[in-house]
Amino acid sequence: MLRGFLSVIRHSGAHECFSFVLAPQLSLWDRVAGAEASVTAPDGAQIDRAMSQLVDATHFPLGAPELDYADAAHLAALPELRARAEAHVMSWSSSQPIRAMVFAFGLAPIVAVFLVRFERPIGRGALAGETEMWALAGDLPEMCFETSDAPTPADALRLYCAIAEDWGQAALGRRDVSRCYPIPLEPTREHGKMLLGRVKLLRKSWVPIARRGLARARKAAR
Repeated sequence: MLRGFLSVIRHSGAHECFSFVLAPQLSLWDRVAGAEASVTAPDGAQIDRAMSQLVDATHFPLGAPELDYADAAHLAALPELRARAEAHVMSWSSSQPIRAMVFAFGLAPIVAVFLVRFERPIGRGALAGETEMWALAGDLPEMCFETSDAPTPADALRLYCAIAEDWGQAALGRRDVSRCYPIPLEPTREHGKMLLGRVKLLRKSWVPIARRGLARARKAAR
């Protein structure tokens, strides 16, 4: 695991909103989710989207039996990942008090996907009215974003990969990362390469497990 990678991650401070409005690239949302997103266009105009529906967490966590949720290492590492994910969510100035953090998918300490439910809707900013968020932590930079374009854990992982890839490609090409999601790393080629390697692993191994887990849960519910 990328312990060296994690050791250089620094807390990025308070931000104004959760939305990927920080990187206003509608094409990124389009290719990931195939749906409209709430972003601010480069000219400052707002692009609206419908309020997200609540995520069905009935069958969380997904992934068993491929993932052994009784594994001692997983059980020991999960609280730390939960705490890191929660701290990242609460670092945003738009955050509301958290009512619950539902473990949705993953295997600690590699990756964990949490569904964050707030005590009350977000009151301002691009995500005003939202009551849920995804938060991811693990052997990778923490990230959180809305659920409207990512209604399942597999979709959340895919969206994480697209956002992280956006930053990684910019860092690798020595381009400005200020319009990317604020990943608290120095935008060096080395960090870009390491993050892109993590994205490749998530897409190859973890997204398929999440998809199969959801398919099994839906089949069992019939």
